[in-house]
Amino acid sequence: MISKEKALEVVEYSIKNGDDATLLAYNIPMETFNRYKREYKKHYGDSADLLMELKKRYTEEELKAIASGSTLSPIQSKQKPLTFSGGEVTFGIMGDTHIGSTYADEGLMYQALNEMEKAGCEFLIHGGDLVEGMMNRPGSVYELSHIGYKKQRDAAVSVFQEWGKPLYIVAGNHDLSFDIKFGVGMNLVEDFCERVPKAVFLGSSYADMPLVNGARIHVFHGCDGASYALSYREQKIIDSMHPANHPDMLITAHTHKQISFKYQGVHIISSGTLQRQTPFMAGKKLPAHVGWWVIKASITNGHINWIEPRWYDAE
Repeated sequence: MISKEKALEVVEYSIKNGDDATLLAYNIPMETFNRYKREYKKHYGDSADLLMELKKRYTEEELKAIASGSTLSPIQSKQKPLTFSGGEVTFGIMGDTHIGSTYADEGLMYQALNEMEKAGCEFLIHGGDLVEGMMNRPGSVYELSHIGYKKQRDAAVSVFQEWGKPLYIVAGNHDLSFDIKFGVGMNLVEDFCERVPKAVFLGSSYADMPLVNGARIHVFHGCDGASYALSYREQKIIDSMHPANHPDMLITAHTHKQISFKYQGVHIISSGTLQRQTPFMAGKKLPAHVGWWVIKASITNGHINWIEPRWYDAE
């Protein structure tokens, strides 16, 4: 007989990690797995299918926002097409710097900016989680090097104020934690961009960056979790878009992983992180891929023809 608790454990694991990973982790056949799901529905009613689907698509934080009437997709700022010299361009990518955390490595940030300058990067894209924010996890305040909105904002400004090229950035969930907690419209990244020369606020959680001749980069931070397969999250982001809306490049952050591949014609870069593995990540057996990217790309006739991604490994 399957207990309510066991059914909940197995189904919740499948929601977070996928059916295939669940069959492997619990060493059960699909028939047994279906029994767990039936037991789960027995205890959680006719809405169980909907609940499972919602939990696959949204994090607990996002579900709470939906329940409170908040929007998950703030209006994104509209950017003018990005111009650069010639059909080839070199630019930098970083994400999840988490400035304000004792595990953030500001020395690596300066090193990354210096290497990007030497590589001839014409601009920098930051995938979000510029700062650590103020999270609700027990004990997280003891992992802060800079406590509070102003100190984290000013520390971030100090790191990036000497970067003399355009800096394009979205706000991540940690950046938005101040507003999530207090609900007074504080957007730290937008505030940061007003204080850093050539910094451009793209929007919250995700944004489109138009390039020359109609080419487009989509930057996505989000609040969803990582998957057992590095490419799975990025593939699902592309799958969620209508093919006519596919960008030429997708840049993702949030999971602290780095990977570069092409899927359905879209060049995909997962940004990695400049924060060392935290106790929270270690406790969940989640590695941190510490480093940054320099990308060289050829863009003509409204398309990215090719890219040469170079990962700078700082682990």
